[in-house]
Amino acid sequence: MVQLTGQLGPGYFNNDPRAAMKASRAGTRGFRAPEVLFKSPNQTTALDVWSAGVILLTLLTRRYPFFHSSDDFDAIVEIANIFGNEEMAMAAKLYGRKWNCNIPSVPVKHVTWPILCEKLNPTLASEIPEECYDLLRECLNLNSVKRITARNALK
Repeated sequence: MVQLTGQLGPGYFNNDPRAAMKASRAGTRGFRAPEVLFKSPNQTTALDVWSAGVILLTLLTRRYPFFHSSDDFDAIVEIANIFGNEEMAMAAKLYGRKWNCNIPSVPVKHVTWPILCEKLNPTLASEIPEECYDLLRECLNLNSVKRITARNALK
């Protein structure tokens, strides 16, 4: 079991005995999909749909950049602050990783998109139709296999 330590700050590995996973590292900082951050070797065009979802989230919240991490560890924690520990653990398992987080700001459960948008942009949130949140949910699915395709998103 990997032990996390407070010496490096919460959420950083200390003496991780596992072999490093190697995978393509694609994407622009702040737009990288979970499969990239979890270093999955099975990356598809679904990561582009994730990036489009981040753009939609940016438009709905009027926060640019929405994710502003300096490295992949911070990026995955930013995502976890929305999706929560339960969903992050399931996603990590999908990508052959283990999620063990001791960061107090990370909730147990997913913060819903309507609540997040209302908190970050109360003026616009009341005008966002439910179908927009549906598209956001489909684009920002942690599971790349279940993430909506570009073709279906256009429909």
